[in-house]
Amino acid sequence: MKIQRFLRVTYSSIFVFVTLFVVGLVNQAYSQNNAITMKYSQKAGMTNKYTITSKGNTEMDLTNIMGQVSYSTESSNGEMIHKMAGFSDGVLNHELLISKLSISHESDMQGSLIFDATKTLNKTLNVTTDIHGRDLQILNIKDIPAIPDNPVPVILTTLDILPDLATEPVKVNDIWKVEHDRTIDANEGLLNIKQKIEYKFISLEEKLGFECMKIVGNITGRITGSSVMQGQPVDYSGDFQNTVTFYFAHDDGFLVEIVTENTMTMNLNMADFSIPMKQTGLTTISFVK
Repeated sequence: MKIQRFLRVTYSSIFVFVTLFVVGLVNQAYSQNNAITMKYSQKAGMTNKYTITSKGNTEMDLTNIMGQVSYSTESSNGEMIHKMAGFSDGVLNHELLISKLSISHESDMQGSLIFDATKTLNKTLNVTTDIHGRDLQILNIKDIPAIPDNPVPVILTTLDILPDLATEPVKVNDIWKVEHDRTIDANEGLLNIKQKIEYKFISLEEKLGFECMKIVGNITGRITGSSVMQGQPVDYSGDFQNTVTFYFAHDDGFLVEIVTENTMTMNLNMADFSIPMKQTGLTTISFVK
């Protein structure tokens, strides 16, 4: 396997995982003393379209392989679809897909590259949650083709529009905490993601014509996994810290926008070499009216 080819796919695959501002007026219909019940409540058959934009920077320490540190910038643009497929016995059935996606990469070693994501497009991921976005179950991820040599399925990005809502009514400045420990069997290997999240209800604001609850979440976590890239096994592990800001239309029961600021350190380990990496990025997923 050529190191140049490995680096080319690695820059994109890890960034895709990573791979997630209009400020309106506070609506006076609710005061800080009135609690709001949060839940996903759109009717079965409702379909929402979102745009996805992301930009990031990667630093790869290649001193043990090529005697230098490499720097790159990555960006992606696309569209995704969420359909509320049904509701039964307290379980929501969601259908998620990426309808458009372009990924580009510019590095001091590789120059400009564009990656082909066509096989991933318009493939439906089926997931279930409760009305608060909890108890998430990913049902058919192995049926979704991946970007070649991507250890982390890009389709997981669509789950960002289903953040954990508060299970009890909340007022401005209220906080709720959740933890996740998810193992995902996909792409010729296993992926484990552990997260601790603290959410805070900041304010009521208008976003894209909807009265929204502005929520800020601080996330710390760890990702570990194994996959096959260029025919060779790869183990990877990383620690990340994210800050997410999302706008939830509480009367309409759906997410309007989520902005994710990400910082990650990761190691990719193969039989012949190990690559330490640092990444920062910003991803915005926004509802299309």
